[in-house]
This record gives sequence, C-alpha cells and structure tokens, in this order.
Amino acid sequence: MTLEPAASAVLEKALRRAWPGPGTPEPRRVAIRPRGGAASGDAPPNSRRSLSGEAVVEFEAGPPLHLFVKGLRSHPAGSPSMGGGEREAAAYRLLEGCSQVPSLHRHWRDPADGRDWLLLDHVSGRPLSASDSGERWDEAADLLASIHARFAGSGARLADSVLPDWSDPAWGRSFARTIGPTEAVVEGAPALDLDHAWRRAVSTLRAQPSTLVHGECFPGHVLVLPSGGVRLVDWEDAGWGAAAIDLEALLWGAPAALRRRVLARYAARAGAGGRRAADARALRAAALANRIRFLASWGPSLGDTQAADLLAEIASLLADD
Repeated sequence: MTLEPAASAVLEKALRRAWPGPGTPEPRRVAIRPRGGAASGDAPPNSRRSLSGEAVVEFEAGPPLHLFVKGLRSHPAGSPSMGGGEREAAAYRLLEGCSQVPSLHRHWRDPADGRDWLLLDHVSGRPLSASDSGERWDEAADLLASIHARFAGSGARLADSVLPDWSDPAWGRSFARTIGPTEAVVEGAPALDLDHAWRRAVSTLRAQPSTLVHGECFPGHVLVLPSGGVRLVDWEDAGWGAAAIDLEALLWGAPAALRRRVLARYAARAGAGGRRAADARALRAAALANRIRFLASWGPSLGDTQAADLLAEIASLLADD
C-alpha cells in the first residue's frame, strides 16, 4: 500500500505553514515528490519520526524555487541516536555562508505533534561512495578540514547549547542497553562490554580539540554535484566533538590507498589540528565509537552478517588498542 499522496499532502501543508515571512511572495503552485521509505508503508506519515521530500515552488512571477522539505520528531530520551530537527537547524545556522552545505530557509516546529520542519536548498547529486574520482575525495577532505578548522576553539560550543557533546561518556550505557548482550545479537558473536568500550573510546576522543562535527559523515552524506564539487548534507546528528569522528566515518571501508590519500590531504589542509585528528590512535577510537553507535542505532534492521561483521570489528579494535 503506497501512501505517497498522503505524504505529499503532509509535506505541502508543512511547507505552506513554514513559508518564509513577510515580503516573500506566496507560492502559486507546489509540486512535491516524497523521498524514499519515509513516504510509504502501512503507517500514516505523521506516525513516522521523519518525513521528507523534494518541492518545486512556482510563483506568479520569477523562476521556481527548488527546495528540500524535511520533518523530524525528536528522538526519545535515552535513544542511541542524538539527532533531531532542532539540532540540524542549529548546525545549518552555524554554517550559514558555507557554500558546500545546503542553506536553511526556515525552521518551524508544529505544536500539534512536535515535529520540526526544515526548508532547505535542494541538492541534486550522487553519493561520494559511488565516485572513483580522487579529486572528489580530495574536495571532501578539504571541506571537512575547512569546517573543523573554522569551529575549533571558536567558543561556539558555549553559545549554542542545542548541539550536544558527541563524545558523552554516559551514552555508552544507553547504547549497551539498546544492543543488549553482544553474544545474543547474532550466533557466535563475542561477549563484549560495550559500555566499557565506549568509555575507552571517548577518553581518547575527549583529549582531542573539540569542533563542530557532522556526526554521520559517511560517504553517502557527501553528494557529488553533476557540475563538479561536493556538498555535505543531513546534519541532524551534528554535535561538538573530535574531528576524528567525521574523518573516520568518511573513510569507513575505504581502500588503503584512498585512505592514505584522504588523510594526507586532510592533515595538510587542517594544520596542527588536522594532524592530531589523523593520528592513528584518535582514528581507532573514532572507529570504535562510530561502530558502537551504528550498531545501537541500526541493529534491529541489520542482517546477521552485517551485525556479526560490526561486532568482529569492535572486538578487533579493542584488541588493538
């Protein structure tokens, strides 16, 4: 059963209610295309935590506007994911003026259901993970280095309490509870103390300089534009933490030669902070933290093979530390 018409109606209603204020012309016509699985299924769209889609907004005069409409409910307390619409909006406000992230046009919270709605520039591109161009990976390294350097020690952390500390030691307990005994996740998995593993990882990460981090900087969130260049999207898991968190996520599963290339490029562009982020010990700690959180966030939807691989990687990282 498809719910695309219902999802389109929800998205258009949100867009019109959140439309930029006085002085902005009212839309004459809005065409919505819901995005992915959030727009289909057996549950009503409003029951889902997130809903998004592309919107083409036409006016009586002037060119149409191509937007991305995104609605997010906050995660419940103790959730393994820290993301949400308020946090994503806060990140975009901090990044205002950066041409390599989407511009935020409006953030609005629906008092009826608490969902945060964001109106963003639409970015059309293919994921960096599908690119074999070394130049595009260089551009991704440059973008990360630029953002991390811009916010390192800037004091922005104190000015914006909406964005949390990505390497909070207390999250380990919530992650461990969410995952449960690791030996029960999949047959033959090793018994691991994930709370202890998380605390080991963040003790290293907290010794690193803190900056603005994307939080899920996987290659799928870096889009390569048809005209060239890259954009970093989906900032709902942004927070303050060690730059290595983003750098390691970008390189998760990358071939050794590409990994060496990106690390060298990043270190050269980010200066002293970049060299610390590219340090092997910091990257190992970030790899451990990223995998624990990924398993806690996506565990129920993972197949046995992927879950077993993640647990084996966690065990290997603990053994190497």
